[in-house]
Amino acid sequence: MQYLDYRKHLRNQLRTRGKRRKGDETRDQLMLAAAESLNQNGYLSLRVADVCERVGVASSTFYLYFKNRTDITVRVLKDFMLTLGQFYSGGDRDVSPFGAMYAANLQWLKSIRLNSGLHRCILQLSDEVNEFSEFMQSQNAAWYERVTRSVLRRYGDDADVQAATVRLAVYALGSMMDEICRKLVVYPDPALNKLVDEITTSDEQLAEFLTVIWYKTLFGEDPSVELQSPQSRSLITLHNPG
Repeated sequence: MQYLDYRKHLRNQLRTRGKRRKGDETRDQLMLAAAESLNQNGYLSLRVADVCERVGVASSTFYLYFKNRTDITVRVLKDFMLTLGQFYSGGDRDVSPFGAMYAANLQWLKSIRLNSGLHRCILQLSDEVNEFSEFMQSQNAAWYERVTRSVLRRYGDDADVQAATVRLAVYALGSMMDEICRKLVVYPDPALNKLVDEITTSDEQLAEFLTVIWYKTLFGEDPSVELQSPQSRSLITLHNPG
């Protein structure tokens, strides 16, 4: 399974696109430079001069393509989120419900680790730019809706389950993932990181553990797969004492 490193993705695009207009090349180089600076230093510390220095152009060239530092940040982060969605949109349709949830949770954990600074910038920019905050809310809502439809398909037409109930559960579980990833990586919480290190040895084990919670909540039963980590098996035992 591959995971998206957005800055590496942009560098690969620049290298493989072939000959293009100089203006398009310069704009994309500025986008890459901004992405690298944002991931390293954050939106609040971003300076146009630093972006231009990375590319080797004058500030006047920057303003041919972008209004200001906020403009380029919005464009970078929107492209990052859209690219992230496209990168992970081609999942295996034949995989089990547990396998699909596990893959999505592991992808999100890996994405946070590979692009932690950009995810931090998303939080920073959402507080400052309403238009970007609305974009992120629409992206999240679309993702929650896709997951909800997928879960409802697993129940089948005859199941006595309300879509709104599943949708709210998906929102709650997705929020759990966001908060855990935020506290693990984006704004590290020492207590949580210590706890995770004590009971898991890899993102794979953590993703499996969290997926058990997803599965039990949404389907009300134990997953019919062989769990790899003792922590996940212990969680099953916790739900089924004796």
